[in-house]
Amino acid sequence: MGLGVLRNRVAREAGVYLFGTVLNRIFPFLLLPLYTRAMSPVEFGKWGYAMAILQALFIVGDLGLNAATTRLYYEDRESENRSDFLFVSFITRIATVLGVGLLLAPVLMVSWGAVTGHELEVMPFLPLLIGCMIVQGIVSFNLASARATRDPGQFIRIQVSQSIIQAGASAVLVLAGWGAVGPLAGFFVGGAGTALVVGWLFVRAHPPQGTLDWSQARTLLVYGIKFVPTAATLWLKRLADRIIIGRLLTMIDLAVYQVAASGIAPLAIVLGSFNSAYLPYFFEQRRSGRGDLRKLAEIDTVIVAALAWIVTGTMMIGPELVRILAPPSYGAAASLVPPLVLTAFLGGAALQFNKEILFHKRPGIVSIVTTVPALIAVAANFYLIPRVGIAAAAWAGAGASALTLLGSIIAMRRLEQTPHRFGLIFAICAITGAAALMFAWLADMAPFAIRSLAYRATLGVVFAGSVLLAALPSILALASMRRGSSARAASK
Repeated sequence: MGLGVLRNRVAREAGVYLFGTVLNRIFPFLLLPLYTRAMSPVEFGKWGYAMAILQALFIVGDLGLNAATTRLYYEDRESENRSDFLFVSFITRIATVLGVGLLLAPVLMVSWGAVTGHELEVMPFLPLLIGCMIVQGIVSFNLASARATRDPGQFIRIQVSQSIIQAGASAVLVLAGWGAVGPLAGFFVGGAGTALVVGWLFVRAHPPQGTLDWSQARTLLVYGIKFVPTAATLWLKRLADRIIIGRLLTMIDLAVYQVAASGIAPLAIVLGSFNSAYLPYFFEQRRSGRGDLRKLAEIDTVIVAALAWIVTGTMMIGPELVRILAPPSYGAAASLVPPLVLTAFLGGAALQFNKEILFHKRPGIVSIVTTVPALIAVAANFYLIPRVGIAAAAWAGAGASALTLLGSIIAMRRLEQTPHRFGLIFAICAITGAAALMFAWLADMAPFAIRSLAYRATLGVVFAGSVLLAALPSILALASMRRGSSARAASK
């Protein structure tokens, strides 16, 4: 973006999305040192277990409506129709998330022991989890509508308000001795307050302009439900390992794993922000027919390279990151940072090709190419975690993401022959994978030691430079396209 690859408007929006999403996660991230020191390892592990369950509930409560709203918003060309479409979408979102909550409550009550392994008490965890799912469903829809309408200002206002309320309440409750319940209760307080305000503002901003077409609710659900397997697959790949660790090992093992996984959460948001900003621009270009496929393909390569630079830097400082977030007793988490970061990177790379599939309205294909690797990873976790330990979960996730990336490319090529430079993209992924292996091997080096930092920094520069060389043809091609566009504009 800094090279002028994207239009200035898209670059500005990306910066706002990046700032808002990172800020939303930076408060919980900054509270991790408090959590790991104010809670016992067992309580910290319980918090990780509860959050993994909550993320699964988010998928069920969402029913793919956020993705459907973002994608189908551009189907109506008239602004008034789009406003009514958003209003129908919002009412559909509220009805579905409340309905799912009412249905899930008795089911979870009966199966709570099987779901949690009797590690979490029914009260207050169950009602808090259901409540968090409901309020976050309303908040997340407003974030999705802000992305669809390309309103980054509204997006960041929602993120900031929820973050501040949630972080403040969580910190107070944890310090008061609430243990694993504290962050969960803080999440509910922040989500409920934000949902009430943004819901009221949304209704004021999008009053019905005429007779509403409630058949759009069915269209949204039919299209959105197709995203549920994909979202469930992402949960299986990224969070099911925590449930497996908690059930097959101990809450202390889960606490160590949770430090590494939570420590890279801001990184995952940074990677996702690239796609959050780029997707509306991409869909708009493809829908209007103005999009230059070669230019869009070159942008994909540069984005993958940018993601690789970001994750390489994160791998490099893994030992220092863990030492800041947790006491020395959590030091084993440093070796988990590189494979977890690699998993996030490969998932971000796969999204560059999944968006092509989604443009053709084939979310079912995305579900297939993501579900199979995730199921393989889950099976591997059940087999390897009791034998190898928590490291197996981190590397199994990386393997699943690699298979997803390969499957996404194959599926996309069957739909449309795009001019992507796949050799360069595979080279960037291979370099980043080698970096993960090397930095995991060096994770035992002392944090903050000058020699250790110098050694890892040197390797980081080598890997980052290799990525730059691999991406250089695409960077030069985009620069050439921009010069050609400027010359044509000047001639006119």
